[in-house]
Amino acid sequence: AECALEAGLGLINNMPVFIASDKEFAERFRSKNLPMIGDDIKSQLGATIVHRVLTDLFKKRGVKVLRTYQLNTGGNTDFLNMKNQSRLQSKKTSKTEAVQSVAAKRMED
Repeated sequence: AECALEAGLGLINNMPVFIASDKEFAERFRSKNLPMIGDDIKSQLGATIVHRVLTDLFKKRGVKVLRTYQLNTGGNTDFLNMKNQSRLQSKKTSKTEAVQSVAAKRMED
């Protein structure tokens, strides 16, 4: 994000880091009239989107979901990055909020 601002370029955030929803970053991009979108857009194409779609489908069909969870297994760099606890927390927040946003009622954390 910093490099995009310095170069005068827009940003599409694919990283599991909240940038577009960060008020300070949003204002800095807005003040330079630069487009910026996404908080972990890449995650919207994986297991999380399937989890969201199923949660939304249950809501639409009248199924009351009390709890849900998603297990991620893999060996790519995304999982290597999650060994870093600060990144893991951000990733968990991103995935949790993506599913909570389509639930009929917010589930307990």
